[in-house]
Amino acid sequence: MGRFDLKSHKRIWILICGVILYIALFFTLTVLRYKAFFSYEWEDLAHMNGAYWNVSQGNMIGFIKFLFQDNTHDVVHIAPIMFVISAIYFFVPHIYTLFFVVTLSLAIAAVPIYFIGMKLLKNDNAALLFSIAYLLYAPKNIFNFLDGDTSIFLIPLLLFTFYAVLAGNKVWFVVCSILVMLCKTETPVYIIVFALYFLIKQQEFHKIPNKMYLTMGGIAGVLFVLNIFFFQLLSEEDICYSCRGSSFICAVSFVATYPILDMLSDIQIQSLLKMVFPVVFFPVFTAEIFLGLPSLLAFILAGDFVHQRAHYLAGFVPAIFIGSIYFVRRLYVKFWTQFSPALAAIIFLGCLFSNFTDHIIGGPYPVAEGFIPDIRFLDVRNLYDKRFYVMDDEDKIAWRMIRMIPKDPNIAISASGDLLAPLSSRKKLIEFLDDDYDYYNVDYILIHNKYMYMGAGHYFWDGVRMDAELEKLLANNDWVLIAQEGTFYLFRRK
Repeated sequence: MGRFDLKSHKRIWILICGVILYIALFFTLTVLRYKAFFSYEWEDLAHMNGAYWNVSQGNMIGFIKFLFQDNTHDVVHIAPIMFVISAIYFFVPHIYTLFFVVTLSLAIAAVPIYFIGMKLLKNDNAALLFSIAYLLYAPKNIFNFLDGDTSIFLIPLLLFTFYAVLAGNKVWFVVCSILVMLCKTETPVYIIVFALYFLIKQQEFHKIPNKMYLTMGGIAGVLFVLNIFFFQLLSEEDICYSCRGSSFICAVSFVATYPILDMLSDIQIQSLLKMVFPVVFFPVFTAEIFLGLPSLLAFILAGDFVHQRAHYLAGFVPAIFIGSIYFVRRLYVKFWTQFSPALAAIIFLGCLFSNFTDHIIGGPYPVAEGFIPDIRFLDVRNLYDKRFYVMDDEDKIAWRMIRMIPKDPNIAISASGDLLAPLSSRKKLIEFLDDDYDYYNVDYILIHNKYMYMGAGHYFWDGVRMDAELEKLLANNDWVLIAQEGTFYLFRRK
């Protein structure tokens, strides 16, 4: 990807320090958030960690169970990159590994941004300012909260793909393109868009022959069709299950019928503004912004742009920073060569300032989706708000209960939806009240008799039914209540 002497590049060391500090900060915050039982999708986090853990233990049956147990939408995404991440779990089979991989992925994206800046701007200071600005860019930090959705890995991979082409490195272009295609059902589309972009601008990207762009774009097209086929085969929902109209035909009709601004809700408009405001709208005036077109389409088509769907905009982040760098290059070419550090500094300040403003992307489900009993987070707009990270008395009780359950991964557990994640590193975990499974066919049952829905993170709940199930368990001679504190109940099979 290019050679450099670290000893003669002080700016590289500054960048490395920035990456390390980012990882240390957000890994710590993510762990604190996890300990405080805050999640936008408790079920998804449990399914992700359970799938990775089972693969790392060679338990493919357990992996399939966890994969097909995503009953939130009855969908099975095609994401082979999960096996790459599971390889890391082989060495450290813990949910913290998932948190670390996500934070690391977001952090190392600053590296290709630095080298893209160096290639295009020919200025060390401007390149460094862009890379540090990316680390400070607050809207992307919400992805640390999205429980390992594989779309997040698009951010570093798309940036590395772009730099590979700039550097004329064919091998890395192919490797990074393949990894992008493996991220999720729809991610091959990004390589199709990138390949078209490189072909249109072939004079600038001539170091790699056009036939390679055509080949990778063609492979991506075939893989996308296959992914759609297997998605439809394995899932109960349509590929556009989260789109307006909940079907592909309705989604296409919607795009063809309405002007873009009429398609967007207030939350979507606010989210877009939060994405482009820190970079002073620079990328909006460039063709490179269309590198994020697949992400923008998913974002526009989203039925409700709620907190847990913020990952729809993950593929838009690389386009924002590539576009910003191109905007600065075009300005300094026209006016003044030394202008680039000053413009990069403006973006740096914008990204720094974004940390002190409302920068959380998305919003809660509309009231029509159900009453919100946990209102603690409704007015939170900044990721650094301590409410995300401080354990309350109920959280401490939950952890005491969890520690009473033997760590043996062969012990089967059934638990309330909001308690699933800490218990998911095992072969069998079932969500209590999920009628698709026999949630009594386990060794332990952990119940939290309190609905924790906060506008995101739907899970199986029925208060009346939960009370009835508790009465049934307390009267059942096959089960013994080994601990009860507050609204938490822990049962063990006799």
